[in-house]
Amino acid sequence: MKGNNSLTQTFSSRLLILITLILAVLVVQLPVQYIASGRFNLVSELLLGVIYLILFGIAIWAAKYCYQQVNHTTDNHISWKLTGKDWGLMLSGLVFYFIIQFGLGIANHWIYNQNTTANNLVIEKLLASNQVVLILMVISTIFLSPILEELIFRGYFINAFFSTKNKWWGAFLSGILFSALHQHNLNLISFLVYAALGWVLSFVYLKSDKLVVAIGLHSLNNLIAVGVLVFSIYH
Repeated sequence: MKGNNSLTQTFSSRLLILITLILAVLVVQLPVQYIASGRFNLVSELLLGVIYLILFGIAIWAAKYCYQQVNHTTDNHISWKLTGKDWGLMLSGLVFYFIIQFGLGIANHWIYNQNTTANNLVIEKLLASNQVVLILMVISTIFLSPILEELIFRGYFINAFFSTKNKWWGAFLSGILFSALHQHNLNLISFLVYAALGWVLSFVYLKSDKLVVAIGLHSLNNLIAVGVLVFSIYH
């Protein structure tokens, strides 16, 4: 009986931690949204920008700490060293995702008459709002968000709730959860675009047993996506 209570408490506490970490992902974005509103002068915008980066740093530290509590592999301290095999897995995952994204993009245009996802439209609007937001968003989207989101959705979620033999189920549900956080409207194709990215990120993580491989793939994907958005805005 005590064992069952202990297990329930462990699950409950881990679920509470997961919810808190997901809320952190949402909270850290608030300073940028305030800046984009255009209600502040330059000094206030810069101050909010510093707060934005500090919040990201705190969230990443907290997510890394939580990840290390549930992960007991050699990747516990997140080695940033990548082998040739890691790079090959990362790049092949990126190409595979782009193929999926291209196919889903055609379906999105055909079914919903949309050329991009609602999440990309939100990001594009933020990038175009002002130069401070542009700089902050480029930094966070390429470097900070991939670290934070991979620590939570791949690192913590999969290791906290799934045993070694069930981690592929964790990978599947991780993609669903990851996609749900990136939705701004009820669009099945948009949901599948982000779910597919989450599944590919989960696959490279579990295949390599290195969270840094998923982080690297996530960063490369965001680098290309942000580059395309910035080019479309300013050219």
